[in-house]
Amino acid sequence: GGDDVLDGGAAGMLVDVRSADKIAHAALGLLGSPEQLLQLAQAGWQRAHFFTVNKMVDTYLQEYALTVN
Repeated sequence: GGDDVLDGGAAGMLVDVRSADKIAHAALGLLGSPEQLLQLAQAGWQRAHFFTVNKMVDTYLQEYALTVN
């Protein structure tokens, strides 16, 4: 899920998209903390490389091989 993609919050923030107040609170919090914003941006960029198409295909093939064998 989303929490896994964001590495438990280390690579980004999960915010309820149905709540403008929560989105605004999160955005203002990051704007008020440039250090945290930079840290999340860098961690998110690094985390994104974990989800390449090749890695996802390899994972699916490994799972498929486990179910077939």
